Amino acid sequence: MWQEQLRDSMKKKWSGRLEKLFGTVKLNSQINRLFTVIIIVYTLVLGFIMFYSAQRSMREYALESGESMLTSIGSNIRNSFDQTSTMSKMIMFSDEIMDYLQEEGETRYAVSYTAIRKIYSITNQFPRVKSVFIFKKNGSYINIVDKDTEVNPEVLQDAAWREAIAERAGGYLIQINGNGLFGLQSGEPVISFLRMIYDPETQKEMGIIAVNYTAAFLDNILQDLHLSNHKLAMISTDGEFLCGQRDVIQSGKQIQFLEEYQSEKFSYVKDKDLIYSYLVPDTPIRLISRQEMSAQTYYKGLPLIMIVTGAALAILCFMIIRFYISVWITRPIEKLVAAMKQVEQGWLHRVSVVTHTTEIRNLKDSYNQMLIQLNKLIGELVEQEKVAQQAKLDVMLEQLNPHFLYNTLETIGYMSLESPREEIYEAVESLGEFYRYFLNRGADTVPLKTEIAAVEAYLKIQKYRYGEILDEEYDIEPGCEECLVPKLILQPLVENSLYHGIRPKGEKGSIIIRAARQDALLVLTVYDTGIGMPPERIEKLQQPDGRGFGLRKTLERLKTIYGQEKTYEISSEEGVFCEIRLFVPFEKD
Repeated sequence: MWQEQLRDSMKKKWSGRLEKLFGTVKLNSQINRLFTVIIIVYTLVLGFIMFYSAQRSMREYALESGESMLTSIGSNIRNSFDQTSTMSKMIMFSDEIMDYLQEEGETRYAVSYTAIRKIYSITNQFPRVKSVFIFKKNGSYINIVDKDTEVNPEVLQDAAWREAIAERAGGYLIQINGNGLFGLQSGEPVISFLRMIYDPETQKEMGIIAVNYTAAFLDNILQDLHLSNHKLAMISTDGEFLCGQRDVIQSGKQIQFLEEYQSEKFSYVKDKDLIYSYLVPDTPIRLISRQEMSAQTYYKGLPLIMIVTGAALAILCFMIIRFYISVWITRPIEKLVAAMKQVEQGWLHRVSVVTHTTEIRNLKDSYNQMLIQLNKLIGELVEQEKVAQQAKLDVMLEQLNPHFLYNTLETIGYMSLESPREEIYEAVESLGEFYRYFLNRGADTVPLKTEIAAVEAYLKIQKYRYGEILDEEYDIEPGCEECLVPKLILQPLVENSLYHGIRPKGEKGSIIIRAARQDALLVLTVYDTGIGMPPERIEKLQQPDGRGFGLRKTLERLKTIYGQEKTYEISSEEGVFCEIRLFVPFEKD
């Protein structure tokens, strides 16, 4: 918990410093500070990159030179084995060796002696050979060998060992100590060249030829190289040291790498030394090179003046860019801001500033276009308000029509002659309540229950005039009574249902008023069982010059007030019903 508080505290502290450094000054000062920071960071990054590049260049050069050197040594080793392959073919295809291998049972001394002389005569042309063995299938053999070479006959009977040689299909196989077949009393390892001998005519297996070299054979290859900063060693794939400098592989970390990485090539850096390993293809011999990497050597060829010159050129470039930004960007922006500040005083006039960059010119043009659109929107809002107020006034004037008032007063006069005083009082009270609502100069929106009360008063007056010509029903969902609706929004729809729906039908009808919530909308419905409306009349009603004065003005007013895509919906069936649904936002505050 305290760690998070500490991090939040540090974050606020640094954000405050950055805000103080850049957020409270002018753009020109911000750019000056920013370029100062950039130059400092650039100098530090340049030094780091140069150091990193030097290290990487040294590593890449060392890897390339090490790979090239070890690949060359590997090629020399393969060439030596190719020479041994030529020698082995001369031996194994000689008549004397064939006679020895074809003789069954106990071999005659003369045949063995002749074969051995043939081996001597051939190997004299190839120095550094330790021993040569010719094995028959039954395990007997002839050889030319130094005295300390020992043979393990059990390996000859190992099927897996023979199969590994046979898989070469006449090619040769290189093994260390013949994979256990040979050994020296001195313990020094030998490199064994093994090849299967086949009958030239039948291609049947006849025997195996083995040519052995000591590690000195490989050491001579290394001694032919004159290297000043490289240390070389050869080991077997099992990690046995063969020749070279032992200190190359004496580190425990190096031994671990040799055990874990058996790929053809791998490298790593230890104590400023690059260790590179290369496995000679088709052999169990791995070459290891150790090369010292010195940064001093690299930096001697990189004069300090080059670093200073590079930094100076970079700073000069930054200053040129800074001058360009100041002349072509910051100054025009400051002029543009000064011109825009006049809008704060109420002047919605377009600004006129000379700019030389496309982006700032586009900003100026966009700002001027915004002012044009703003003036246009203000005009449209004024016109919309005029339309809404005019629609409201038209509806009120329609209801203030003297014919409606005269007819109502005439009805009350007739009632005074025949009806009880209570009914006369209720009629006069309903008329007063109705006109009190219409003539009230309060807010443009009222609670739905107030609008419903006005409709009830209006219908009560109409019932006094026309008798029991209609039944009224109110289906108001709980919670909708306090929802705000535009004033005089339901009465024109009810009047339209009475005069253009129920009365022309000539029979008693019903008017149903519903209110329900639908998501974020309040849905008001006025339904009547009058004569309905045909589709063409509905279409005309929705046109600007359509008929139906009170109803059309009410729908236009509703659309003007809310500006939403869908404010009403009309559905009807001729002779059956007409239903008008209004959609207003569900708001109580």
